[in-house]
Amino acid sequence: MAVIGAGPAGCAAAFALRAGGAQVALLGEDRRDRPRMDESLPAEARPLLRRLGVWEEFGRDGHPASPGIASAWAADLTFGDAFTAPLGRGWLVDRDRLDASLMAAARSAGATVLQGVRVTGARRDGDGWRLSLLRPGPAGGDCSLPHTGAVDDDGSLLRGCDDGSLPAARDDPAGASATMRAEFVVDASGRAGVLARSLGGPVQADRLMCVHARLDRPPEAACRTLLESAEDGWWYAAAVGGASLPGRVTVGFFSDPDVIRRTSAATPGGWHRLLRRTRHVFDLLGGPGPPPALRTVPAASHCLTRLYGESWAAAGDAGSALDPLSSAGVVTALRSGFEVAEGVRAALSGQYGVLAALQRRAHARYTSYLLERRDHYGIETRWPDAPFWLRRAARTRGSGLIPTPGWDDGPAPSPEVQGRPGRSSPS
Repeated sequence: MAVIGAGPAGCAAAFALRAGGAQVALLGEDRRDRPRMDESLPAEARPLLRRLGVWEEFGRDGHPASPGIASAWAADLTFGDAFTAPLGRGWLVDRDRLDASLMAAARSAGATVLQGVRVTGARRDGDGWRLSLLRPGPAGGDCSLPHTGAVDDDGSLLRGCDDGSLPAARDDPAGASATMRAEFVVDASGRAGVLARSLGGPVQADRLMCVHARLDRPPEAACRTLLESAEDGWWYAAAVGGASLPGRVTVGFFSDPDVIRRTSAATPGGWHRLLRRTRHVFDLLGGPGPPPALRTVPAASHCLTRLYGESWAAAGDAGSALDPLSSAGVVTALRSGFEVAEGVRAALSGQYGVLAALQRRAHARYTSYLLERRDHYGIETRWPDAPFWLRRAARTRGSGLIPTPGWDDGPAPSPEVQGRPGRSSPS
């Protein structure tokens, strides 16, 4: 079977499926030119990291303990001490390093990791799927597909050529392409939902985006998470550093696409101008200069009306994604990966009840989340006429979900998904 997306949800799903004896190919894009935002990881992650066998390595990697959150949300700056949390302090993590550890855990469990590829299409093939894969690269460049564990027509693993390329690969102007067959597909490709968004019908609550940068961390900046609301959105910063980690701070501005365009927040000059207007974040970071580079990524809330179907299931943000303010992040993604793997094992024997129960729980959580999200944004009242805040002050309509079709106890037919290339952002 195939797992699309090599983030926390995908790695946990691949690890658990392999532990159950399944042949698994884990498909992950090359993210070297698209670093993830560093973020806080609560102490609830400890048993999940132990289950994956990466807890010891996590400790050696030197992720600093998080003292808590400094927040200026509709009020003066306040400090929350994580030491008083039920399970103690969490960590401020280097996401790229953490994701690499999780991918290594899936590989060690026996999953075949195909890194640096994109799923560009999918079609039904008997009881399973035929996936179209592309490894981007310049024509004539080094873009051959490595040994992938792709599943051939007879269900056996392709062994690859002596040079490590995939036998089914062919030249393509955009890189190297190939196909693989999978009995079951888990989409863990993040908000992109490479397969699931076409099959599950997402209901989106907003169009939140994040424009973020990595800056050098000044010596006086504490390793702490910072939040601050502003007229045009809100700011997030997480400073990491330690004996084995570079000292840096990830800073993100969250807003809607039209506001980002109007304020030029996706340009270094516009972004820096907005940062300078903050009451606290700019000063707490030592007054940094303009960012050397910016990345814009989706951060919208959504939930699929269908989180599974015939021979497919969604995990992590591909199925349900919450506002980053919820701090759901990595822990929720890991749990989702493990839970979906359990549901897939049952579905392979024709029992879809576990996946149906996961779907009902996801819908209930999302409905409750929408109310909590409205209340949290409602705390900020200083800019009632600003478009960003005006949208979030609007009353939540209904449950926020289209009623689930009447197939909770079994799979719905899966249409063909073709010609839909897109980047995944694993969750």
